[in-house]
Amino acid sequence: KMRAAYATVKDDGNAGAAWQRLVNHAGAFADLRALEPVVAYLGPQPGNTLLDALLLLALHHEHWRSDPETWQPRSASARQLVGGLVRHLLTRYAVPGFLDAAWFEGFAPAGAAHRKWFVEIGMGGSVRRVSGLPLRLTEKAAHHFLQAPSEFSIVGALRWGQILALGGDSFLAQAVADSRMGAILPDEPFWHSLLHFFVNNPQMNIASVGPIVDFLFAQKFGDSPPVPGPDDEPIYEDAPEPGLTMKGRTLPALLKRVEEWRDALARESKRPRTSWAASGIGGLSLQKRDLHGHELVWTVRELLDSKALQAEGREMRHCVFSYGPQCAAGSISIWSVRVRQVGELRARSILTVEVNQARRAIVQARGKANATVASARGPSRLNAAGAILRQWAREQRLSVACNVYEMVENG
Repeated sequence: KMRAAYATVKDDGNAGAAWQRLVNHAGAFADLRALEPVVAYLGPQPGNTLLDALLLLALHHEHWRSDPETWQPRSASARQLVGGLVRHLLTRYAVPGFLDAAWFEGFAPAGAAHRKWFVEIGMGGSVRRVSGLPLRLTEKAAHHFLQAPSEFSIVGALRWGQILALGGDSFLAQAVADSRMGAILPDEPFWHSLLHFFVNNPQMNIASVGPIVDFLFAQKFGDSPPVPGPDDEPIYEDAPEPGLTMKGRTLPALLKRVEEWRDALARESKRPRTSWAASGIGGLSLQKRDLHGHELVWTVRELLDSKALQAEGREMRHCVFSYGPQCAAGSISIWSVRVRQVGELRARSILTVEVNQARRAIVQARGKANATVASARGPSRLNAAGAILRQWAREQRLSVACNVYEMVENG
């Protein structure tokens, strides 16, 4: 890792000198050899180490406003160390904590854009005018964006700003961030209209957010990657309703369509079984006594074909079957957290889990009828499954990029 960093700056004497100064100074406060991922939700992707962040900061040496040697850390954690150092060198004004992740996103285009946001906001620039902002923010949304919790992802913070500006609450913002909308999606104006719909239907069960987003995505964009159209505009050839809008829709009618779509997926039997290779992530099996003294066997196992997804979706009453193409492409893996009492033959599914393979991150975890672990109250099986999921994540070195803890009101 050190050699790779030196190779990156070897042809730029000033960047090389800046890199050496950062290594010398930061090395007095942290173990630069640590290669553990720093930002949990990013997982072990390229760039997510202390050394990578220091390298990116060295490449910004032309914008340094202070000397690194005059900075003293307030914390030994790598994320806070980098956050403090970046602010010392590059900013004049406060920058929200969630933007620290920009320095751990490597050389990916999104990471480069987020670092520009960090610097521009830190120099007093308007959030609404930062370079490459992928969606429109009102002045109110920009204000709430800057107030998003530090543990949110950067895109999750954008959703937080949008939702609170529309009058939504932190529970809705968390549910949206834990859905497909935790990423920037095609046709962002459409998704903004969906946020309006969510906020205007406060009686909606928060567990419905993920299924509604999945259904609408499948209808507008289908399963297959887009093909270039005129002027390089993407065309989604297998999208059932590419022109779908939220205009005139009611919550009961939309939920009915979601349920019909889920049932159709669960009944799908004409397609041949599709199988895919295992992800390489290990499963889990352990025996544990519950609060009533029952000996339980918990397992976490990967679902490796379309029939397994279909059975899981039918048992859990959700739409996991629609994730088959992504599993076959190797971009995600789907897992079932199951439990049975010792002496019983049949195990029951308690949680269905989606793992982003590139990030090695758990991005969704849904119980029956799309219930979330955060919604569980008391000593329920769903809550227990959340603890099993967290143990599995630790053992397999997976990051957790969704809420699998009890949800509390922000602030």
